[in-house]
Amino acid sequence: MVNNLEERIAYYTDFLFSSYKELFKIQEKLALLRAKNKIPDLIILSEHYPLISFGSANNHNRFSKLFLDNVKENYNDINQENILGYLENLNIDFSQDSRGGGATYIGPGQLLTYPIVDFYKIVNTEFGVDKYKELIDKIMYEVLKEKFNLDVKMVEVKQILNDDGLRKNRMDVWINKNNRNYKIGGKGIHTTRNIAYNGFSIYIKPYSIEGFKYIDACGYDKDELDVTCIEYELKKEINIDKVKEYVLDKMKEKFNYNKLVYVDPLNLKEI
Repeated sequence: MVNNLEERIAYYTDFLFSSYKELFKIQEKLALLRAKNKIPDLIILSEHYPLISFGSANNHNRFSKLFLDNVKENYNDINQENILGYLENLNIDFSQDSRGGGATYIGPGQLLTYPIVDFYKIVNTEFGVDKYKELIDKIMYEVLKEKFNLDVKMVEVKQILNDDGLRKNRMDVWINKNNRNYKIGGKGIHTTRNIAYNGFSIYIKPYSIEGFKYIDACGYDKDELDVTCIEYELKKEINIDKVKEYVLDKMKEKFNYNKLVYVDPLNLKEI
C-alpha cells in the first residue's frame, strides 16, 4: 500500500455497510500507519448498522425524555443495564466514544465519511485542528448547497466542554426553517499527533434519522434542534451513490489531491 507520499494522492474505499465499532478500530490502526507515513491519506465511506454514540462532551450526552419514559415503563427503573437492554430490544447498539461532540444517532441511510489524513499538509499549518474542522464544514455545506440546492447555514453554536460549564464556539451545518434549526449531518473529529480520523455524516433517507427520537441530538432539546434529511427537504428519492460521488469530488478539491485511487476494503481489514 506504500505510495509516493510527496504526491497529493489519496486512497478511498467503500465498506458499504459496516459496524461502527469495528470500523473505528480499523481507523485507529490506519491512523497509526498514516502517522508513520506507511500509507497515504485515505478516505473511507460507509453506512452503519443502528447505533447511538455518546461523545467526549459529557453535558451533550442525553437520552430523550421519550426514551427514558419507555425504559421506566418496561423495566420500572432507569439504570445503565436497563438502558442497554432496551436499546438491544430496539436493535440499536451503543458506544461511548473519544470523538468530539455529544449524543448522536448513526444508522442506515446516512453516509459516513472518514478521512484518515495528515491535516497539517491539508491546511498548511501546524496545530491547525480548527482550520481542518472548518474545511470539513465547508465540504458538507458545499455538497448540500451546490449539489442539492438546500438552504443550509454555517451556524456558530456553543459546545459544552465539561461539567463546570466552560464552552467554546464551534461551527455546524444546519438548516433553519420556520424559525427552527435542523441538523442534516454532523461531524466528530479525532486527532493523534498530526493525523485526523473519524469524520462526518450526511443524513439522506427518512429512516436515517428515526433513531434521533431516542436522544437529544448534541444535547439540545427538540424545540432547540431537530433533525432532517435530504429526501425530506427535496421530497424525492436520492441515490446514495451519487452523494458518495459528490463528497469524494469535493474532498479531492478541498484537500488538493491530484488523484483518488480506489482500494479494496478487504485489504484494509487485513491490516
